[in-house]
Amino acid sequence: MCLLLVFLAQLGCVDPEGTKPEVGEDASSFQKVEQALTDSNAPLFILSAEELESATRQPWDDPASGIERPSQAELDAMFGTRPILEKSPAHKAKKERFAKEWKLKEDALRGAGHAEEVIQAERAKFKSEFFAQQ
Repeated sequence: MCLLLVFLAQLGCVDPEGTKPEVGEDASSFQKVEQALTDSNAPLFILSAEELESATRQPWDDPASGIERPSQAELDAMFGTRPILEKSPAHKAKKERFAKEWKLKEDALRGAGHAEEVIQAERAKFKSEFFAQQ
């Protein structure tokens, strides 16, 4: 059977996977990029220090632009950054307390025969209420 497939592939009756050309106007460039990504001998694309600096330059880095750098609070608000709470021992203790209390409540819900969807909804509600408390 395998010999038959090999013979038919050599005759052109069977199109082995991957030999069919891509459709569209960018097919050849797409195939080149795909091959470059899958080729283990392809050189890695690494930015030089100058290219990296120009790629990460902000508008306020150029004095000629006249744009002032926003305050750190404004940048945090724009990009949604929050302080990391994981490093706080109090937060870790609160997470551990949440896990223990949720486990008790989850066991009670499972014992009462509630469906998994109900348990997940209760967990979300319990978590938001638990962490909203100060």
